[in-house]
Amino acid sequence: MKKLIYPINGINYILFEIELPLKFAKNFETRIKVVDGIIQQTKYIEKFWNRNVSIKCLIPEINMAKFKDL
Repeated sequence: MKKLIYPINGINYILFEIELPLKFAKNFETRIKVVDGIIQQTKYIEKFWNRNVSIKCLIPEINMAKFKDL
């Protein structure tokens, strides 16, 4: 079982892991930075026809609504 909420310095962060095409990855990373999120891991996945990126990040619970609306 994975832990989904991590308290860091008194702020609760929610863990997200997503795989998306490379062309959308930069936009997603920008959204994470706008809401003061933390990128834990970025992994490039080579497939036969395309390249994907797996991003694991922590988003502050208080900024979830802002993150969702970006």
